[in-house]
This record gives sequence, structure tokens and C-alpha cells, in this order.
Amino acid sequence: MSKSLFIDPGHGGSDNGANGFGVNEKDWTLRISLYQYDRLSELGADVTIGRKTDVTQDSVSRTNAIKNKYDYCMSNHFNAFNGKARGVETIYSIYSDDEIAERIANAIVDESGLPLRRVFKRKGSRGDYYFMHRLTGSTTTIIVEYGFIDNKVDHDFYKDEDNFYAVAEAVVEVWCDILGVEYKAPNDEEPTKEQSQANETYTVQKDDTLSAIAKSHDTTVAVLAQINDLDDPNVIHVGQKIVLPDGVVSESKPKPKPKKESKPKANLTVDGSWGPDTTRALQAYLGTPVDGVISGQSRHSITEAIPSVSYGNGGSLVIKALQKKIGAKQDGRIGPNTVRKLQAYLGTEQDGVISRPSSLMVAELQRRLNRGNL
Repeated sequence: MSKSLFIDPGHGGSDNGANGFGVNEKDWTLRISLYQYDRLSELGADVTIGRKTDVTQDSVSRTNAIKNKYDYCMSNHFNAFNGKARGVETIYSIYSDDEIAERIANAIVDESGLPLRRVFKRKGSRGDYYFMHRLTGSTTTIIVEYGFIDNKVDHDFYKDEDNFYAVAEAVVEVWCDILGVEYKAPNDEEPTKEQSQANETYTVQKDDTLSAIAKSHDTTVAVLAQINDLDDPNVIHVGQKIVLPDGVVSESKPKPKPKKESKPKANLTVDGSWGPDTTRALQAYLGTPVDGVISGQSRHSITEAIPSVSYGNGGSLVIKALQKKIGAKQDGRIGPNTVRKLQAYLGTEQDGVISRPSSLMVAELQRRLNRGNL
């Protein structure tokens, strides 16, 4: 028997959530949740959504709709902090394990290329710190933070609709496996006779008006108001589905991009020491020759902290590839500037130093290589 899922679009109505570059979190959480709800419904999953429009929900009404009624709940969110923090986070209850949270986080990171910030749980004075965990009873709840809405890199990624829906689809695929539902990519689905005969719909986006929707779909406000039973054509909500006249094709839901090729996963001991095994795993991941050696380096405190370094001229291909990935100067030499860039990319303290005998930055690098999602 398949399992059930409740999708909670975080915030809504008078609660805007976080904000970045003029976008409210509540709008993005509704948009991604509606896509996932529609896709999972199409695939035959037992799925419910908490809201389909921009309405206010307090913590009691929100959790009462979920508590002990579903096997799983996914609460969708976008983070914000200081404009510099970035990456994906998932949060699980102190009373459950991290398996589902890890799977969802890895799926988002694999599809997006955004850094994985953390998969974690948090204890409060009354049990779980977050009310979505504390007040949903036996339902296993995962809080998903897709990225930082106030970080320009993360924001620009999700501002691209192809990226936005590709990540949403990656999470749909994970849930299909968890819920026991056969997954089919959007392009693989054969429409039923009823679906092919049904009118297309348009999902209302931020700042849309019925007039603009009518104009872009070569129809009139009066026609849209009539077939959608709209009492007031001036009142529509983000996430609302507008039925279009026969023969009109909607472009409100772009198809996800093809899946990216998966990267190799290492089996490193996470000890924070950058030895030959870590170098081999990094070389394999970045597609450079694999010999376990970082060649052509100058001798200084950083290279002395890396047992797999060899000294000389010319730099290293794997370091050059790493520098390209993290946005550092591509000279093939690892020094304080490259280390700071790598620390920022991995979300660890940015001091430009590789500590000995164990470095938090190297440990995080090893964890990412083990997951295959650097």
C-alpha cells in the first residue's frame, strides 16, 4: 500500500516569510508546492496540499491539518540570513532519522549544483525546536530550505523558471520512490483521452492580472471570467489555476531540464586530513587524471598541511579545476585565497587556513565527495 504525503507551502497571506530582491518567500513556496502537488497527483500519489492560494495560516490550523493524518509532510521554504549565506538545508525531527532529509537535500544539490549547507535536527526546550516537527504528531515531517532567497547566486538560480521547476521535479522523483509510486518524467507521460480533451490551465504568477493573462493567450477578460466563474475579474491569487479557452496552450509550467549526469561517489573516511585518497576522489569527481598527487605546488603552511602535495612548478590540474568550480583565480596553485574561496563554497569558517591534524573544511569536502555532490 502506498504512503501518503502532505505538502505544506510555507508562510502565506499576511506572513510573507523571507524576502530577497523583491521576492517574498511565500510566493516561491506556493509555486514550487503547487507544481509538486500537481505532478504527484498526476502520477497517482496520495498527496494533499495545505494551500492553493495566498492565504494566512497560523501554526495551530496549519499543523492540525497534518497531525497524525499522513505518513509524511514536506514543508517547503526558502532561507534568508545576511545575503552571503547560501545553499540547501533540510531539517528532520529529533525523533526520526535523517534518511529522507538526506535524500531530498542530495536530489536538490545534484540537480541545482548549489552547495549543501547542512542536513540537521534541532532540539528545543519542549522537544523539537520547530513547531512543524513538534506539532505534527506521528507524521514524519521534513522542512526543506531550497536555498537563500537573499543570496544573489541562489536567487538568480531559482529566478530562472527552468531551474526552478527542474529542482521541483527532482524532489517529485524522490517522493515517488518513498511513497511507492512509479515515477515517469514529464516527457514520458502519455495523456489520457480525458486529459487530451480537457482545456489547458494557466497558473497565476506574482504581479499577474487577468487582463495580462487574457492578452498573452489571445483571449478576453470576459471570456476568462465566464469560464472560470470569477465574480470579480480584478481579484486573482498567486497559484490560482485559470482555465483557458479551447485550443489555447498554457506556458505557465515549463518542462524541467533533462537530468544531469551523476557524479562518482567516494568512500572516504571523514577525518579532515587531505591525503592521497581525498585527492584521488577529487580528481575523479572533477575529471582530471587520477594519481592521488597535487603537483607543482610551492612550499608554505597550506601545502604542508596537505600530505598528498608534491612541490615544484606549473601548478596542478585538479586544483585548477577546483578553482574554476569555486570561482577562484585559476592558476593551479592552492594558497590562502583559494582556501578562503573553498571555505566559503563549503560553508565553513573563512580563515584561509587548513588546520592540522584535522580541518573542518577538508572534512566537509570529504563528506561532499562521498555524496557525489560537490
